[in-house]
Amino acid sequence: MDREQEREIEWDCQKVLRQYYLHVDQREYDKAVQLFSEDIHWVVMGLDLIGREAVRGSFGGLDDSTIRHVLTNTVVTVIDEDNAESISYNTIYVEKGFPDDGPLAFTGPDRLGTQHAKLKRTAEGWRICERGSGPAFKQVRE
Repeated sequence: MDREQEREIEWDCQKVLRQYYLHVDQREYDKAVQLFSEDIHWVVMGLDLIGREAVRGSFGGLDDSTIRHVLTNTVVTVIDEDNAESISYNTIYVEKGFPDDGPLAFTGPDRLGTQHAKLKRTAEGWRICERGSGPAFKQVRE
């Protein structure tokens, strides 16, 4: 594999990760779950989820809130033509309510975590097949 092919894979994988968070932030959960492989394995906040249906069932716990994810420092490592891994920082803002009448007041990020993902090429394109995260910082609210 030459460097140009590797760059294409890096870009495609980063795009999948960004699309996922955009869909979640817009509550487009059905679109978000399609960015996972059928056999996704995701360990998040004490949950061990396997398969798209399990992941889809975990969405929606913040229906009375606005959430925004800011994904940064993403590094994709290409394993081969069909497999890649990534690491990113994910800053998460969560506040009750909706910004219908202007911006929401907030106290700062809810948390910052480190996201690990494995991605694989499927018939649908690049998909996230394994995810895990760990908190680095968490907001303490009184």
